[in-house]
Amino acid sequence: MIPHTFSAFFRSFTLRSNPFLAHRASLTFRAMLALCFSLALAPTAMFAQTGRQSDRSDPVDEPAPSDYLERHHASRNIEQLKKSVEIDIRRLGVLVRNMGKDVAGSDKEYADVAAIYRKAIESYYGGDPLDAYRHLVASRARALDLYKKFSEMYRTKTVQMAADITQQIAGMETDPDQKVSYFAIAEAHHRLSVARSQIRLGDDMIRFRRPDRAIDQYRNARLMTILTAYHLEEDAAKRKEILKKYEADLKDIGYHTENLVEEIVPDQQVKPGQ
Repeated sequence: MIPHTFSAFFRSFTLRSNPFLAHRASLTFRAMLALCFSLALAPTAMFAQTGRQSDRSDPVDEPAPSDYLERHHASRNIEQLKKSVEIDIRRLGVLVRNMGKDVAGSDKEYADVAAIYRKAIESYYGGDPLDAYRHLVASRARALDLYKKFSEMYRTKTVQMAADITQQIAGMETDPDQKVSYFAIAEAHHRLSVARSQIRLGDDMIRFRRPDRAIDQYRNARLMTILTAYHLEEDAAKRKEILKKYEADLKDIGYHTENLVEEIVPDQQVKPGQ
């Protein structure tokens, strides 16, 4: 008991006799008290912070993101996107002019695509590449929507025509009074096979969200079905009716009926075997 009492008395005497040590002990005690108080409040602060984060689902409370990355992305891709939209404007213009009557509202949608593109060009040459890029993206999206409508029109018409030709060929083969050469039947079957192959390729392009590419495949299929119907008909007058009926389709594909040659004559100046 004596040593402990003496030790306590010595510490008390030392603190009273040395004010600096007393002040230091007071600071140490206050620091320990503050540390305990902060540790006690830490879970409450963390809970409050977590609650605030969970309540920040409202986009109004979200901080506005910097457009630096968007500007960088626009500067890298604007030239290529601009060329793509320019091609869309020209291609869709031809489609609307030749086949617009078969797609309701296509002229209005084309005008919207062109108007958005004009705003993009104004911003592009006005020194605002970010605004130009945003308008080009919007124009490209609207152009793809219009491409899809034209591709659906082409596919529907081509599939229906191929089905009609299939029924026609079946009737020719089962009709005893119908005189059709084996070569004509085989040729028609081959053309229909090519047409269906092109339709499948177009469907694949639709799955990859490229209706602008799909329409090329559907156009090829459309041409094959028209040529099949044309060559199955032996009457010259009915052949002309077929060309007249599908004149708009052929013109859109790039074929002009005035350039059609009825019979291919080989060059007589070239000897066989040379």
